[in-house]
Amino acid sequence: MLKFIGIVVIILCVDYSIVLSIIGVGLFGFGNGFWMPALFGAPTELPEMNSSLVAATFALMSSCGFFMGFIIPTIGGVITNQLMIIAPIAETAHAFGLKWSLFIFGLLNILGTICAFAIQETGSGTGGKRNC
Repeated sequence: MLKFIGIVVIILCVDYSIVLSIIGVGLFGFGNGFWMPALFGAPTELPEMNSSLVAATFALMSSCGFFMGFIIPTIGGVITNQLMIIAPIAETAHAFGLKWSLFIFGLLNILGTICAFAIQETGSGTGGKRNC
């Protein structure tokens, strides 16, 4: 939610106030940082993990995330260009391609959220049983 608020503040204030735009960037960055505790805590749920393995797992997952952040815009552009070919109206081809490529990427996030909620807790509340 903070990421969305930050983007809205940036978009609405970029023409009027540099200070408010910087505050919007700060809100976006602060909201974007909320994934880090979950990413660091997820490997601790695995069996036989110690602090060194958790740190290595965190570094690997972060590196994969940064790499995908570099490559995904290119994939999104290719998908958009391919979808522009099948647009029903030539004047709206870019909007058509962008709409459906964003839908595809958004759908992947929605499916990831559903899968994350489907994962059962493996902590002390399960009576020592691991539900994998």
